[in-house]
Amino acid sequence: MKRKITDLSVRFSENFILNMIDCTPDSPIYETAMQELKELEDRAYSLIRPRAVAAWGEIDREASSDGIPEGTKALFTIATLGKEISEWSSCLFREGDYLGGMLVNAMADEALFQVDTAVQQAVIEMSRSMNMGVKQRVEAPNDIEMVSQRLAWEVTEAKEEIGVGIRSSYMLDPLKTNCVIYLLDRFCSEYRTAHNCKNCKAVHCKRRMAE
Repeated sequence: MKRKITDLSVRFSENFILNMIDCTPDSPIYETAMQELKELEDRAYSLIRPRAVAAWGEIDREASSDGIPEGTKALFTIATLGKEISEWSSCLFREGDYLGGMLVNAMADEALFQVDTAVQQAVIEMSRSMNMGVKQRVEAPNDIEMVSQRLAWEVTEAKEEIGVGIRSSYMLDPLKTNCVIYLLDRFCSEYRTAHNCKNCKAVHCKRRMAE
C-alpha cells in the first residue's frame, strides 16, 4: 500500500514565525521584522511545493534495534517542501539580508510542521484501512538509526514519487524534508502519530512541549 499526498496547503502564523527567530513584541526590531515578513510572504507561498508519500513496509535488519525488531510492520513517510524555498533563504543570507534569510527559513519550518500534521491524518486513515493501530512514531536519529531514512526512501520510492534524493550520510535532499516512521500493531487501538517532545534532542525548539 502506498499513498502520494499532494493536496497540501499551508498558512503562515506571522506572530509564531517571529517568535521562532526570538523576535517578540517588545523587541526593538519587531515592527521592522513584521514589515519584512509581510513583504516576503507572497513569494514564500509561491516557492513552497508541499508533497508527501507514505508506504507500507517492514523494518529491516539494518534499521532494527532491541526496541524495534526486524520485521516490525510500519508506515514509512517522507514529506518535502521542495528545494526552491531553501535556495531562496540561502540566497538572502549570501546577499547580506540576514533578517530576511531567517524569516524565510522560519516560514519553511512552519510550513513543514503543518505538512507533518496533514501526513499524520493520512497515516491514521491508512492504518485504519488495514485494521491496525499506530503504536509509536519514530524519527532518526533520536528513536531509530539514521539508516532507517534510506529504508524509508526506498520503500516509498520517494525519488520517483516526490523528487526527494538521499546522500551517503542518509540525509534527505532537499533540505526541508522530513522522514517519519509509524510502527503499526494489529492489537493497538490507538493512533499515536504525534511527535514526542520528551524524546527529542532539539531542546531549544520553539514548539517544544516538554521540560
